[in-house]
Amino acid sequence: MPDLMKAIGSVLPLRHAIEDLRALFDGASFAVIWSSLGREAVVALGYASPAYGLLRFFERRGRANAALEVM
Repeated sequence: MPDLMKAIGSVLPLRHAIEDLRALFDGASFAVIWSSLGREAVVALGYASPAYGLLRFFERRGRANAALEVM
């Protein structure tokens, strides 16, 4: 794989989740991957918080304008 793709892939959260699953299937215990699971939970909250905020924003705008299109 090209170096650029490796660098991009190393920061994606899905890569770390897949590595953790592979470790579990290879026989590792949850104690080994617990900190990584915590980081994944923080990333999930980081994605969910703005997503929920945007959902509420578009919902309010849609109800105020009585339309589905906001922008």
